[in-house]
Amino acid sequence: MSILTETLPDFVIVRGKKCPIRSDFKAWLEFSEIINKNISEAEKLFKMFKLVFEELPPNMYDGISAMMKFYSYTPTQKKTNEKSINKNYFDFEYDANLIYSAFLQQYKVDLCHVDMHWWTFKALLGGLSDDTHFIKVVQYRSMDLSKIKDKEQKRYYQKMKALYKLPDNRSEEQKEQHLNDVMESMF
Repeated sequence: MSILTETLPDFVIVRGKKCPIRSDFKAWLEFSEIINKNISEAEKLFKMFKLVFEELPPNMYDGISAMMKFYSYTPTQKKTNEKSINKNYFDFEYDANLIYSAFLQQYKVDLCHVDMHWWTFKALLGGLSDDTHFIKVVQYRSMDLSKIKDKEQKRYYQKMKALYKLPDNRSEEQKEQHLNDVMESMF
């Protein structure tokens, strides 16, 4: 599928059946928020299906797979770009203002007043330049401090990482479990 030559889909195929979905980027940003919520998996799935599908697909398991494939869409070109934005270094909800201002700055697109397909949004997000504050923040978060030898420069980037660090949205139980896992792996 090429974003340049084919009409972007407003459906997914589940067991050979075209199932209409919401393809607007705002729905998929909400979908991303649901994924990150501290709620049961069953509740997440219920909310996702309700948000995305206009009617339930013929098979729930295959429907989940189709939703995730649509959400995770990446162009068929597998070449990795050093500047590509790694999802681990930003959060759609937390960084909403930065993303909004980056789109306005670079593309003159007001995300509050535009309808846009999810895949178009992702393509534009991936094309943001280093001149936007959002990309600078992502670069600070993703910087490998162990590769910086200059002490002053290292201190500066440590401050920037701390200043722009993402919040830890895990529940107390998840944090405790992670700490236990780390401790177990040490011994």
